[in-house]
Amino acid sequence: MALKLFNPLHEEAEKSAKKEFKILSLVQGHPNFVKILDFRKDVGKVNVPNNLPESPDDVCAPYRYGTKSFTDATCMSMELSDFGDLFDIVKSSGGFKSIPLVRHLFA
Repeated sequence: MALKLFNPLHEEAEKSAKKEFKILSLVQGHPNFVKILDFRKDVGKVNVPNNLPESPDDVCAPYRYGTKSFTDATCMSMELSDFGDLFDIVKSSGGFKSIPLVRHLFA
């Protein structure tokens, strides 16, 4: 299971979370999308370790200690993909190079 937390400090977090949940709900059952298990708004206090990378190039992450506490966080749980998320796959491959591939992934 993967758990996605939407940053409550970001002013668009709730809107973004609802939009992503709505879109993923529309494609449930499609073999190219992960299954949503649950969506919760205002789940209470969530402690997130500071040593999680903030980006793929974050070399300082292993040296950070402690946690950040968020209250009234919004989160979505979903099945875990074997290959990471789509952003990671696209970034590591150098981006989309063919329209047929994009159509296959999003059709």
